[in-house]
Amino acid sequence: MLDYFVTTFFAAAAFFAIYKIKMFGAKGISKHWFAGAFALKLIAAFAMWFIYTYHYTDRSKADIFRYYDDAKVFQHLLKDYKMEYFHFFYQEKSSDEEVNVVLKYTNNWDMQNKSSLFGSNKLMIRTNMLLNLFSLGSYGVHAIVFSFLAFMGLFWIFRFFYRQTPERKWLIFLAVFGFPSIVFWSSGILKESLVIFFIGLILNCGSYALRGKKPIIRSIVVLIAFVLLFQTRAIIALILSPMTIAYIWNYIKPHRRVFLPYFILLFLALSIITESKKITGKDFYGILYEKRMAFEELANQEDSGSAIIGIQFDADGLSILKSAPIALINSIFRPAPWEAKNMLMWAASLENILLFVLLILLVIYPSPNIKNKNLLWFALLFALANLIVVGLTSPILGAISRYRIIGLLFFLMAYIQLIDYNKILNKQ
Repeated sequence: MLDYFVTTFFAAAAFFAIYKIKMFGAKGISKHWFAGAFALKLIAAFAMWFIYTYHYTDRSKADIFRYYDDAKVFQHLLKDYKMEYFHFFYQEKSSDEEVNVVLKYTNNWDMQNKSSLFGSNKLMIRTNMLLNLFSLGSYGVHAIVFSFLAFMGLFWIFRFFYRQTPERKWLIFLAVFGFPSIVFWSSGILKESLVIFFIGLILNCGSYALRGKKPIIRSIVVLIAFVLLFQTRAIIALILSPMTIAYIWNYIKPHRRVFLPYFILLFLALSIITESKKITGKDFYGILYEKRMAFEELANQEDSGSAIIGIQFDADGLSILKSAPIALINSIFRPAPWEAKNMLMWAASLENILLFVLLILLVIYPSPNIKNKNLLWFALLFALANLIVVGLTSPILGAISRYRIIGLLFFLMAYIQLIDYNKILNKQ
């Protein structure tokens, strides 16, 4: 009973914040719409909990429970080892071996990721440990908080694009808050929720800093957000970094050839990646290859029904470049309807049909005038790079539909700038 009360209280507090905090608003869009968008995320969070509780019943393999369950293990320390509980927020092990026994009962704390490019589990577990201090251990509270963090990130992303293309505010709103996979996979206790929050924070504070509004403080916030994003999912932080620098370059010193700063930064980034083993001791291309092999091994071990024939590439830039087009197609268009084997894959395949239709409309009704080419290149290149990485590393269709949502979100932001929606409306 107490669990339901605490969960209801946090849900009510979130809606109260949306209505009362001035930030959550946009000219021409009622706050009711934003409250409705958050309500949709809560419905998605409940649906995710229901699916992974009653349909996919192996809790140890469900990401929405992994970090929460490990945090609950640490919660036992609060009774007799309060200070040691807080020590785990900044250290991996305790100096007290009796306390370290608790680590044996966690499934993800010591899970080593050879690449570290795809994120550390510890930040997620520590976030849940922090929430445990006032959530009374309620899963519902954790799900609401993560959903609200993702909602804030999505709102900041919405505002970043809305301010530069206000005439397309409803298209941006629908893409950010209404696209099915984005809503669903950013509504649980998943890394995607934090990733979206940090990206939104970077774009929001960064845009204010560029306009001279408390630039020093906001620049510091941007740097901190980048560090936390790197800890959550480093590959996305690495992709975002050159795109952000190129965007700032164009903003401060506009170029007639807007693509030039992006080309220069991408060339530098690829050069560093090619020599990454000499510079950092880690082979970036080798890491992508190992991640792919690890995914294929996992698919074979669990006899995944959604595994596909992997893209064959070697751990070198030329091989990966040749594989990029197929990787991009896999990320955007798979699973196809005939490949769907469960309800989540069916939902993803229907969404892919929608994407295919949208691309056909783009070919027929391209916009004759791009208002903000800097914004377009930023969104498009960030999206394509993310989608290619997902396609290269994941041979599991179910995983693709989840991991692609960051790339998909920015792909839609680029799409909205490329489509002539007025011509479509006039055809009706």
